[in-house]
Parts: sequence; C-alpha cells; structure tokens
Amino acid sequence: MFNIIKIAVLLVGAILIALIVRVVVASATRPSQPAAVNTQKVQVSAADLPQGLLREENLGWK
Repeated sequence: MFNIIKIAVLLVGAILIALIVRVVVASATRPSQPAAVNTQKVQVSAADLPQGLLREENLGWK
C-alpha cells in the first residue's frame, strides 16, 4: 500500500513539473507584441525651393 502512495505522489509531481515546463517554454517562444507606432504630422514643402524662399503657401501637412 505504501508503494502505491509513493508512485501516485511521483506521478502527480511529474505531471506538475511537465505542465510548468510547458507553460514556461510556450511563453518564451511566443513573439512579443509589436511596439505601438506613434505618428505625427509635420510640415513639408510642396516644391524644391532654396532655403530662403519657402513661404507659408508652399508648405503642407503630411
């Protein structure tokens, strides 16, 4: 009777260890969430003009 209890405890322990290892391996191999992309609108020139010739009407928001 005592041997049956030992085998049952060993079996339950082995199952618990296998489940813990499975969870750790599965979480380690899962790809992480992609980083959120933060976009902002900036002013760009509509035409290629020299530095001193940019006017407000030549700029647009993108």
